[in-house]
Amino acid sequence: AKVMYLINLSNTQTSSTWFMARETIAKTYAISESFISDGTRQLRELNLLDVKYGELEGKNYTQRDANEYTPGQIYNPDDLSKELKALEQKHGKDKLDRAKQAAAIVFEENNPKTILALIELEDKYGQAAVAEAAKKIAEKNPDNPKRSAGYLINTIKSIANQKTGNTPNAS
Repeated sequence: AKVMYLINLSNTQTSSTWFMARETIAKTYAISESFISDGTRQLRELNLLDVKYGELEGKNYTQRDANEYTPGQIYNPDDLSKELKALEQKHGKDKLDRAKQAAAIVFEENNPKTILALIELEDKYGQAAVAEAAKKIAEKNPDNPKRSAGYLINTIKSIANQKTGNTPNAS
């Protein structure tokens, strides 16, 4: 994760976002593709990297566009703990734990915004819709573009709307 964070910083000196194929990163920095995947996953889990995966629809992994990387700022873990504690006090430990567990599936268990969004979706659509969507997303490969917070949120809404017979709104 440390090496991947440094690689991300070195590629964002002139722009906040960069992109490069994993194979090219591996050759450029003399590291393995699995090293890149593991480090990137760890950075996502720590809320230190946002990855927009190349579109996969109608393509296989070798044909998709390069991933787009946006490194986040280093933060104080004590501040994160305080934010999570505040969410726990407001919404309860069980609900926070469920939201963190669902967020972990999309590597965002340390992102208070994602956790709060999942808590609010559970309040609106119910625990079952969130759990069903999380299970569906968890089945996807970790590098799948659909293994993201946005896709998880939209899947929750879609599942809830299917159960109520409503069509999803365009929000």
